[in-house]
Amino acid sequence: MCSDPVIKTLGLGKCYQIYDQPRDRLLQLLLPRGKQRYREFWTLKEVSLEIRKGEALGLPVVSTDFGEMSVRRHTPGVFLSDTAADIPQVMRQALAFSEPLANTLQFREANSWTKRFEVAHADPSNQRRSHSGACSRSRPLFVEWHKHRGMIRFYGKFFRDDYPKVLSWCICAGVWLRFGAMVGYYSAVRLRQIIGVTR
Repeated sequence: MCSDPVIKTLGLGKCYQIYDQPRDRLLQLLLPRGKQRYREFWTLKEVSLEIRKGEALGLPVVSTDFGEMSVRRHTPGVFLSDTAADIPQVMRQALAFSEPLANTLQFREANSWTKRFEVAHADPSNQRRSHSGACSRSRPLFVEWHKHRGMIRFYGKFFRDDYPKVLSWCICAGVWLRFGAMVGYYSAVRLRQIIGVTR
């Protein structure tokens, strides 16, 4: 076994900024040199380790409760957090977790991409591709419309109630101004094609 480490970390850390109010996040962004408006939460601090060739390191999975992770809620080594307040407790559970190597290898085998394709009865070699992005190239305004409409819907679903109304209006206006600029750009490109002007 080689004695030189393949992976080496010294003083590794990860800190999250926890804000009490959404406006505090905005004020911190606008006034970074002013008062600190967040609490620091360190999920990792001063972690130093070495992994040599032939060694393995198993890490617990900490995630929010959504999508595929909800299905894996009862899988050993998967720890889910419902709210930000749960994170410290979930992290303590995850860091105290220890799983036998045999179970880790079994989990790895059961969740490989090959196994996932087998379960879905899909052939990974059967790839379908759109030639040169046919839809987006032939109908750019159609794509831009749905892209910008999606931006507005995403913002409205997740952030509209978190920020002042004036800021929400400014964001919506900015998105639609961008859409207007894209309409102008693609109209100019189309006009140049019709006239026959090349770059």
